[in-house]
Amino acid sequence: VAALGAGTMSSCKKSNTGKLSGEWTVASLSETNTNTSGNPSTTSTTTVSSTDGAAVSIESSSTAANSTTTTMNGTVNTGTWTIEKDGTWSMIMDVTFSGSETGYTWTQSERETTTGTWSFVGKDKSAEFKRNDRVIFNTLTSASDYSDSYTVTGGSAVTSTSSDSYSWATGENQATYVITESKKKELTLTQDGSSSWSDTDAGGTTSGSSTLMSTMTLTQD
Repeated sequence: VAALGAGTMSSCKKSNTGKLSGEWTVASLSETNTNTSGNPSTTSTTTVSSTDGAAVSIESSSTAANSTTTTMNGTVNTGTWTIEKDGTWSMIMDVTFSGSETGYTWTQSERETTTGTWSFVGKDKSAEFKRNDRVIFNTLTSASDYSDSYTVTGGSAVTSTSSDSYSWATGENQATYVITESKKKELTLTQDGSSSWSDTDAGGTTSGSSTLMSTMTLTQD
């Protein structure tokens, strides 16, 4: 939910005068991911939103024929980023979604722990970025635990659990954030990226594109 992709970034440029190190809590999050591909072309959009760091929603929609928009509502149990002065970082995101359909209720929980390294990006006069206006987070490991529970009306809950883990070399999975706000106990990071691709074979050319827009505000006690 909170792992944000990398891309070519552009955003409001402000001088970063604050410090990143310390333990931060996710106070708000807004992320919209759009993917377009296929022939005929269809576009799928996923929006993750948390205005207070406590409640979270995920809305998914598609332009494909007969598709419907779905919304999942849940609770952020834990949302923390720990950024160390030695250039390492870790994140814990623990969320639970729940809902009901005709004849049953359900819950879905995920706890993700991510670790990696971080570093500032140097200045870029052409893009009007000053030194330390941007920061790169390299993800080196990610581990998630999942729990799904379904309860048929009048019956008992049926629960299943699973887990997965991944690792990457430095640079294989990284995200660049623009520091758009840096105060003593508040930090706002943004991404605004896009990419495109095309593939040509005997059947013709298939192309696609994706965009990512996200804003995340972190706070300290």
